[in-house]
Amino acid sequence: MRHFGGIISVLFLISLLSHADDQVFLSRQDKPVIIHPSETALIRYARGVEDLKIFGSDEVTAVLRHSETGQVFFVPLRKMKPQTAYYQGAWAQGTSSVPLPVEVYIIPQKLSPKTKRQAKAKLKSRKMAISPFYARRSDFGLFFEVYDSKEEALLAQQLREEMAKPLVREQRKEIVIPQTLLDVRQSGEVRANQTQGDLIDSFMTQANRSGEVSSSLKLVFEKEQRRRQELLEKARFWSSAKRTENEEKTKALTLSAFESLKDKKFTQASSLFLQASDLSPHSELVYRHYGVSLHRAGQFELSNVVLALVATDTEAAALVWFYQGLNHFKLKQWESAIVFFKKVTEVKESAHRVKASFYLGMAQQAIGEYDLARNSFQYVLDHSKDPEMDLWAEKYINDGLRKKKLKESRKKRFSYQGVLGLIYDSNIVLATDIQTNQATDQEGVRLLSSNTFKYDVYKGEVDQVGLRAQASLLQSQKTDLSASPALEAADPWVFSLDVPWVHQGRWGSKSYSIEFAPKYEVVTMDLDNTVRKDIIHSSIINVNNKLVISKDWIGLMNIQLRNDDANGASGTITDDADAFKSMVTLGSLFVLNKERERYFIPSLNYSVNDAKGADFKYKRVDLNLLYTQALFDKLVWNNSLGFYQADYGSIRKDDNLSVGTGVSYKMGVHTKLNFQLSYQNNDSNTNPYEKYQGILTLGFGY
Repeated sequence: MRHFGGIISVLFLISLLSHADDQVFLSRQDKPVIIHPSETALIRYARGVEDLKIFGSDEVTAVLRHSETGQVFFVPLRKMKPQTAYYQGAWAQGTSSVPLPVEVYIIPQKLSPKTKRQAKAKLKSRKMAISPFYARRSDFGLFFEVYDSKEEALLAQQLREEMAKPLVREQRKEIVIPQTLLDVRQSGEVRANQTQGDLIDSFMTQANRSGEVSSSLKLVFEKEQRRRQELLEKARFWSSAKRTENEEKTKALTLSAFESLKDKKFTQASSLFLQASDLSPHSELVYRHYGVSLHRAGQFELSNVVLALVATDTEAAALVWFYQGLNHFKLKQWESAIVFFKKVTEVKESAHRVKASFYLGMAQQAIGEYDLARNSFQYVLDHSKDPEMDLWAEKYINDGLRKKKLKESRKKRFSYQGVLGLIYDSNIVLATDIQTNQATDQEGVRLLSSNTFKYDVYKGEVDQVGLRAQASLLQSQKTDLSASPALEAADPWVFSLDVPWVHQGRWGSKSYSIEFAPKYEVVTMDLDNTVRKDIIHSSIINVNNKLVISKDWIGLMNIQLRNDDANGASGTITDDADAFKSMVTLGSLFVLNKERERYFIPSLNYSVNDAKGADFKYKRVDLNLLYTQALFDKLVWNNSLGFYQADYGSIRKDDNLSVGTGVSYKMGVHTKLNFQLSYQNNDSNTNPYEKYQGILTLGFGY
């Protein structure tokens, strides 16, 4: 819609200009315009009416650059009147006798000495894009009409030529209709020799692609087609004076329509465009703006009828297709929207190509074509210059991946995740935290088995509810694989059952997920080397929160509340391990390079164990840092650093430092091999120790 401002400026000058020497300049490759000696050039610049930020600037700067020597001339442009986006200025070559070949650039601000130097540097290094402009000569002088895009310059030229020439389609018996409505094989072409029945049938076929068109649409199309045909027939008999009078009225109505668009009075604008089109029925451009304004007014079906009757060439066809696609998109006619957006993306020079790809991706995602949608959004990321559009494209890619995964996972209710591990431990620590001195001072080998079974009770796009059972088992032996009662006393078996409920939604422009999971857990151990028995029963509530702050930053906050009923303590005042424990973890996932799996994951944890026995009452702070980096395909390297401080009051204080490094290799779709090395040093007034660990695990899931 930004071309509206440029077109208004063109209409404003039509009555002053002749047809001689009209040229459109779109790039540096075009032959530059020549300013003749002692010639004055008038420069007019019109920003798009929807660019409201420009209304706050009273002055912008035009730059004329000598295309051969690189010399630059700064020309201040002032607003033609307040609360508009139309600017004007003049520049004279003076007494020079040398013709000046120039390119034109627009800088949307008044330049200070510093910004002038920066602009000259960019022009010298050719890092500033040329502003498309339309140059015209007449007895009045040389005019530069400058625009923000190539499309605006081309449309302005077309409008001026169309409004200035006599009626050229007065002999036409049929309404010209874009080829896309008849045969999608040929982009941007027009078939002009269709019968009325052909046009109606082709329109209805296109509109009915998804079976979503209303029963009255065919009648609306027929009525509007007849009305247009009758207007063209009447125009054949207008006198020259009548045509001139109507063209002047068309200019005034069009100007008023654009002002209404600027004020967001869309219904009023569409009414004005309709009146202007009726006065100049040969003007396909004005009629096209009527169709576009109907879209802005929310009359999507009528907009499609009008746009289907507009005759276009290749350059303007993409604009029509884009708004036809938007109309179907607003009506949730996804398949029809996809047809039109695809046509726009096939026009390489279209200014709407990136936006069409964005909407194409959303329409494809709406009908479950997630892989095609991802390709469309990836095109946006590769070609868009709008950071906000990039952010939304990234979001929709992630949403599509999630929905695709959810769609696939809905086919199965059961899932299983397992881990088998072999651990070397230089100093096996009693895992229950019941003794003051936890270290056994013995090295050993530990076998690990961890198993998770999940059944999905309900799976929706927003909420999921499941049942999850877990069992983790450890078995310790000496390094020669012989049995050791002392080591086996440090082997916990942990069993749990929880009911996770996951809710996903949006908070403003950011997506989030919350997992609420009540859980029951039992820990069994053979502390006295006689028989394995339950030592702790725990009731737990986990609340896990994830917020996607940006495409490169995910915030994490986890809360755990648990009540421990300990059976393994002696029952004395200091040894009673019954406790209520609360824990809060704050973390982040920073995406440094997604393709290389380069992530930085810091976390901070604070926990309080309010135990009945003084030996088990503590406050603890944990800080952990994790960095990952892909080394080769399917091979990821990780490095970790951890520190925690546990304060047991006057009884004990631990400062524990750990460092680790490891690699993981994805063997297949369902399996992953991990190897980890770590060192840990516990500096404690009652329980000092250090240990080395080597862990080899095989993970698998179905």
